[in-house]
Amino acid sequence: MPLGAAQLSPGVYSDPANPLRADGSGGGVFQRSWTVSGNDTPRAGLRMVTVRVSWTDSQAHSTRVAAYVRCSTIPCP
Repeated sequence: MPLGAAQLSPGVYSDPANPLRADGSGGGVFQRSWTVSGNDTPRAGLRMVTVRVSWTDSQAHSTRVAAYVRCSTIPCP
């Protein structure tokens, strides 16, 4: 996504195509959501994005990964 994408504004989001297949297309078993931290968190000019994917086969599973995204200006607008 470009740095100015609406989905990189602070908030909680879920994929509109949920549930997903492994290739990202609709109709699968995976649920994907992501949380974007507030401006300048954890430090000036950054936001933290945490993505969570969950699915159920014989039991429920979930995994998370986090990364930092640089804001287009410092401090974040």
